[in-house]
Amino acid sequence: MTNSNRSENQERISTLTPEDKEAIDEMIREDAYLNGMYDEDNLDLDRLIGLTSDHAGHKMRHALCARLKKEGYMVADYGPISDCSVDYTDYAHSMAIDIDHGELKRGIALCYTGNGMNMALNRHNSVRSALCWNTEIARLAREHNDANVCTLPANFVSPTEAENIMMTFIDTAFSNERRHARRVAKINADYENTNMEIEKVLTEIDNENIKKGITSQNHKI
Repeated sequence: MTNSNRSENQERISTLTPEDKEAIDEMIREDAYLNGMYDEDNLDLDRLIGLTSDHAGHKMRHALCARLKKEGYMVADYGPISDCSVDYTDYAHSMAIDIDHGELKRGIALCYTGNGMNMALNRHNSVRSALCWNTEIARLAREHNDANVCTLPANFVSPTEAENIMMTFIDTAFSNERRHARRVAKINADYENTNMEIEKVLTEIDNENIKKGITSQNHKI
């Protein structure tokens, strides 16, 4: 691609049409078929990882894709195809919709700072996306928040750091501690339209403990 053509492409405003989405889906299937890993009627969603980015994360996304395949994961790559300028929102929503539909459990997203992708992804009720810039943040995002998408700031972490963050995120399980499970359950609570008495019921046990003075470090609330 010449510099002039690249410049023209970078000036366009990207939109992801239904035809674009189907083309991406077809590429995912073709790549997986060639690697003998794709059975559309019997997908192992625990071994399927979604990957998406904007132009800023394009190169790093390909490196992460290679690492995931090396680790034995099947990758659903949502694009973009090239490093020409695109709108991160198109690709964030594309992957998030599949999470909403139960067709994908976990994903990795990248953009320049990670903020744009993270904001767009978290517009979806089934997505809990965490912006992770080191392995400790990634670990806690899984253990405490049961995050199902890890968003990376592609221009602020090295390729090696990105791989380590991604694998920490994937390899870490949710703690299932009561306090964390309760808080995760409240993330999508409709506080605007819900009687706060209901919210009080959700924390009844903790309120009773506070009344009893059980606030020691051994009983985290």
